[in-house]
Amino acid sequence: MEYYLKSGNLEVTISSLGAEMVSVKYDGKERLWQNDNNTWSGHAPVLFPIAGKIKVKIDGITYPLLQHGFARRREFEFVSIENNQITFKLSSDDETLKLFPYRFNLYISYTLSDSLIEMRYKVENTDDKDIYYSLGTHTSFSLDDTIDNYYVELSKDKELWNNINDKDPSLTGEFIKLSDNGILDLSTEYIDNAKTIIFKNLKSKTATLIHKSGKKIAEIEYEGFPYILFWHPLDSKMVCMEPWHNILDTKGDEREFKDKDNIIKLKPHESKELTQRIRYY
Repeated sequence: MEYYLKSGNLEVTISSLGAEMVSVKYDGKERLWQNDNNTWSGHAPVLFPIAGKIKVKIDGITYPLLQHGFARRREFEFVSIENNQITFKLSSDDETLKLFPYRFNLYISYTLSDSLIEMRYKVENTDDKDIYYSLGTHTSFSLDDTIDNYYVELSKDKELWNNINDKDPSLTGEFIKLSDNGILDLSTEYIDNAKTIIFKNLKSKTATLIHKSGKKIAEIEYEGFPYILFWHPLDSKMVCMEPWHNILDTKGDEREFKDKDNIIKLKPHESKELTQRIRYY
């Protein structure tokens, strides 16, 4: 089922499947990728309980979690809609426990305010033991021109070092410097299909997407996420800006899930909330 929110010139449609935004119109113009050339079927999926493709080994057992987890493929329960805010809920069940042996509630809420969308992702531990998880986002931004006509400004950083990944995908352990001035040129030399750009622990918690004419397109603000990724499917007029809490495995990583980088731990009855905001221009 789809739900509709409106605030000023901002109109958002959200599907109960994955609690995913499927349309964002600002000033009457579609801002989410609509699969114009069939290179990617998503719009803005929420990645839970993992982001990316990693091996999930818990107490010595490897669980069959697909890339980006299962939340994007699950129907969420509608919780409430009031004024310009809507909330959805996903709870663990017999099916999720086969893939991920923890009991949880995941709440996703969207709040609109003029040109701004605030997304909140709250996880509750409903188990009688500690649980471990991660979360990421995968929001697309539709473009008028080809990708090389755009750049991203990360104003609080100068040097930008990309964590190189291969086609598995997994990290190679190598790095390449993409900038000395906090400006990420969205060149297809560095961003196309397998060439995802991955930055860790930037000082900047805001990334601004700008056309090389100087026109701002959108700005993403992310709180509590150690990583931000940039991805672009081949020949598409779009880019994804993706805050993640965990990162890809390196080859041969056999660590327990709880020991991997930036996996979140919740004690019984604890909860944690992460926030992302997107402003359109």
